[in-house]
Amino acid sequence: MALPPRRRPASATIALALVLGAGGASGCDEAPLDRGLERVAGLDLEQPLPEPEQALRPEALRGRVPESAHVVDYAIEARLDEQRHEIAGSLRMAWTNPTAHAVDRLPFHLYMNAFRAEDTAWMRTARGSHRGEAFARDRWGFVDVRSVELLARSSAGTSVALEQAPAAGEALAYAEDADPSTMTVQLGERAPVAPGETVVIEVEFLTRLPRVFARTGYYGDFHMAGQWFPKIGVLEADGTWQAHTFSLFSEFYADFGDYEVALDLPSDFVVGATGIRVGEEDLGGGRKRVEYRAEMVHDFAWAADPDFVETWAEYEGIRIRQLIQPEHLDSAGAHLAAQIAAFESMEPRFGPYPWSTLTIVHPPAGAEGAGGMEYPTFYTTQDVERSKWIHPAVFSERWSGTYTSVHEFGHQYFQGLFASNEHAQPWLDEGMNSASNVLVYWDAHGEDPAMFRAFGHPLTTKDITAISLIQRGAVDPIDQPADRWDPLAGTYGAVTYQKTAAAMLTLRELVGREPWDEAMARYSERARFGHPDGALLEDTLVEVIGGDDGRVEVGRDLDDAPVFLDVREFLDQALRQASVIDFRVLEVSNRRRLGRAGWHRLAAAATGREESAREAQVRAMSEAVASAFGHEPPADVGAEGPLGPLRATASTSAWTSEIDQLRDDEIEGNVLIHRASPFRVPVQIAVEFADGEARVFTWDGQAPKARFDFPGRRVVRVRLDPQRALVLEPHRLDNGMWAEPGGKAEVEGPAAELSRGSALSEWFGDLSEALSLASLGGLGI
Repeated sequence: MALPPRRRPASATIALALVLGAGGASGCDEAPLDRGLERVAGLDLEQPLPEPEQALRPEALRGRVPESAHVVDYAIEARLDEQRHEIAGSLRMAWTNPTAHAVDRLPFHLYMNAFRAEDTAWMRTARGSHRGEAFARDRWGFVDVRSVELLARSSAGTSVALEQAPAAGEALAYAEDADPSTMTVQLGERAPVAPGETVVIEVEFLTRLPRVFARTGYYGDFHMAGQWFPKIGVLEADGTWQAHTFSLFSEFYADFGDYEVALDLPSDFVVGATGIRVGEEDLGGGRKRVEYRAEMVHDFAWAADPDFVETWAEYEGIRIRQLIQPEHLDSAGAHLAAQIAAFESMEPRFGPYPWSTLTIVHPPAGAEGAGGMEYPTFYTTQDVERSKWIHPAVFSERWSGTYTSVHEFGHQYFQGLFASNEHAQPWLDEGMNSASNVLVYWDAHGEDPAMFRAFGHPLTTKDITAISLIQRGAVDPIDQPADRWDPLAGTYGAVTYQKTAAAMLTLRELVGREPWDEAMARYSERARFGHPDGALLEDTLVEVIGGDDGRVEVGRDLDDAPVFLDVREFLDQALRQASVIDFRVLEVSNRRRLGRAGWHRLAAAATGREESAREAQVRAMSEAVASAFGHEPPADVGAEGPLGPLRATASTSAWTSEIDQLRDDEIEGNVLIHRASPFRVPVQIAVEFADGEARVFTWDGQAPKARFDFPGRRVVRVRLDPQRALVLEPHRLDNGMWAEPGGKAEVEGPAAELSRGSALSEWFGDLSEALSLASLGGLGI
């Protein structure tokens, strides 16, 4: 799923949260946030561009496409009944066994059956709700398989083309599994499919679309056909099938191949689909046949609506076609600008986009449940929010609608090109994509740009990412399969998307941006068309960033010794522990520095040494004070006993002297830092002194707490993580503290009067959560 579940808080709460959440953030001007429209100014978006001749870009531009990744081909004939919202289809599938293991059964996904009844796994989990949209209980959806036949098979090393298969074949037994979102086809008495052997299967099916819900369905004349046909599972290298039950958080996992799809639908419907259009025929009677071809993709989706308006653009030979509703046509430029920014950021970092086309679909009002979803070369987005009542000087943003376009395009890499197992490790797609989306905005608008501004106060990408973790970020670990998430906990979106992004951005900020980018480039080379798992990503990050011992220097401590980060340890904590990073300044004080006042025993060799100038000064002062009050001054050297003589040293100040009355050399500054969570990571500490100097050093963060003393220095202020490297730290109100001249400390920042755990602090956290819900829900994600 491209977007996490969402809720819509009241707009007044959103605005207040924006103001308080942004607090004293700096670095942004007062101008309304632009949408990068200057990059598309002057383009004629109404001029149609020709269909690309090939589904893939030329090899010099697309990169290598490994033949070993080509596992399955589909040829599908489908007819849309726009009145009944049904798709009658026939598919031929040529599947080649890519493993060293023979198989005697073929599992298929029947995703649309998730919406067939209340007791399916999907509906039991979702309880009829998805991203704030309710399911229409009077319009269930399903896919009904009518027949399955084996048409042909080839021996290993030979091939059989779909069009060469006979018209009829051997009927095969098939049955839905315990949950109807999967079915199993038995190969009967025939020999199992051997390694390298190809079988051609034909399936007749009827799909009924629900009213738009959870990424698919119809609304009026608008039809969104996603996960609409029976699709074979993935046979892993060990001979086990991956064909998981479809539930609320489990998404899609399939092999690469070519698709030839012909759609029969009303003549006035404007169609967008995966791949390129290779033919169109007038069938008469107000209907047409439209043919599409897609190469090296793992899915095929399409949308149709007579009200779509088309806009066109091109980027580096890639045709960009938007299908948008007439009332939102003026926002096409904003979405195009966001799309070009995504291309410019992601191609250098993750490699070339291999396909020749990209289609962006804008669902109509009432069909918002279809927005924000990715398919190969095709995604759906959401509208830009507008308000004629709010002046841009009061509130402006560069998030709504356009962020969805950036996010869904990012899936063209993490879901479309790499094709990891989204059921087993959702974070490897959703979370890594979310991290890459932040970098798109950094590349396009500068480091950590503002995404919202209310009354002049900015809320940046780091703010949004960190704030989204305040309430639920420390409840669940990131790395767990989709069916282990409990919707009642409400953690899937915050953890899978934002916590993963925060962890990866934190790693990038700690170790350096170039090493992280280099590691991601190497991972991308290995992952393209490769079904990578999380271990591949972790190993690549450790190898590239950590080198031979897996460690990298991230700073210097107070004694100027190097502080190292163990990359694998960091990833293990980030991915498999529930905790988030949390440091706080416990104490900042300036105290009277301990001196040498009192009696100290002299070593035997020291009894004959000459008195130092300082000791003479102290002794003279002590004698003068004692004489003034009628006392005998203490003896300079006490009686010498078996342990040696004692010498007296007078104090220059009283224990009760006011701290601000002491000289700097009589002061000792103290800083106490607490690691408030189990997550161990180095943290940078900035200490400012009364003489105007500052000291920035790194603590390794391994112990629960650490104290730092500064003899002869008066501390004024302490800040933790001044560069905001620790994006994975949501609680930052206690990361700064001032020391008063009298030695007392106060919390820094706009919430200085708040203490952790107070009712007011909890209220502030609730507002931050409202902001999180606004940014992740009401404003488009």
